[in-house]
Amino acid sequence: MKYRNPDVHDLKALEYNERLVKLKLWSLEERRNCADLIELFKMVQDISTVPLQMFFKLADGRCTCGHEWKLIKEYSRCDASLFFSVRVLTGWNSLPQSAVQTLNSVNGFKNPLEKLRTHQMDFFMDVGL
Repeated sequence: MKYRNPDVHDLKALEYNERLVKLKLWSLEERRNCADLIELFKMVQDISTVPLQMFFKLADGRCTCGHEWKLIKEYSRCDASLFFSVRVLTGWNSLPQSAVQTLNSVNGFKNPLEKLRTHQMDFFMDVGL
C-alpha cells in the first residue's frame, strides 16, 4: 500500500495564500524583498561585489529619524538601478533601529527580519509600490 500523508493531500484544495499560512512559508514576493534587504545589508557592510555608492548614499544627520543607516537614492541613469533602489529603499529606511543595529553579520541581520515578519506580516509586501 502506498503511504499518503493526509495533511499534504488536503492542501491541494486550498488557495496559494492559505497554503502559505498553513505551512508557515514566505510568499515569493516576501522572499524577494527580504533578499533585496539582505543584499543591501551586504552593500552597507562592503561585503558585496556591488558598491553602495552605485545606488545610494547615506542620509545626512538631519533626516535620519528612525535609524542611523538611512539611505537616499543616488541619481542614476541605469534602468536596473531604478528597479532595485525603488524596491529596497522604502523597506530599508522603515526598518527599526534594533534591526540595523545588529550590523555585524548577515545571519545577525536575518534574525531581526524574521522577528519583524512575525510581528508585522505585511512588512515585506509591495503594498507601497
